[in-house]
Amino acid sequence: SKLNHCTIDHAVIGDGSIIMGSTIKRCVFGIRSYVGEGSVLEDVVVMGSDYYETDEQLAGDLARGRPHLGVGMGCRIKGAIIDKNARIGDGCVLVVDGKADGTYVNGAVIIRDGVLVVPKGAVLPPGTVV
Repeated sequence: SKLNHCTIDHAVIGDGSIIMGSTIKRCVFGIRSYVGEGSVLEDVVVMGSDYYETDEQLAGDLARGRPHLGVGMGCRIKGAIIDKNARIGDGCVLVVDGKADGTYVNGAVIIRDGVLVVPKGAVLPPGTVV
């Protein structure tokens, strides 16, 4: 795992995770989890990824405007479970506080019993706010 310039308070971090310049509080990260620079995660479970993306895949994602695997830069996430292979774009805000149970962002986010869930393989475009 690589943790660069992070503030971490009570976290479990799985093998192969890469967390860059982020603030982490009471979180669990599964294998190959990625968190971009400047993100703040609190009370979050990130399941990780089945694989690392190759340079060609990263370039293809960039060309199609699709976020990379994991959590992008400058995100704020609180009270969430992020399933495997989810793609959360830069600047997303996913906070469960005060939200009613239901489906948001065309099924890419589900809230049940006060827990925000991003399902397996979901893609959230940059700047998504829930």
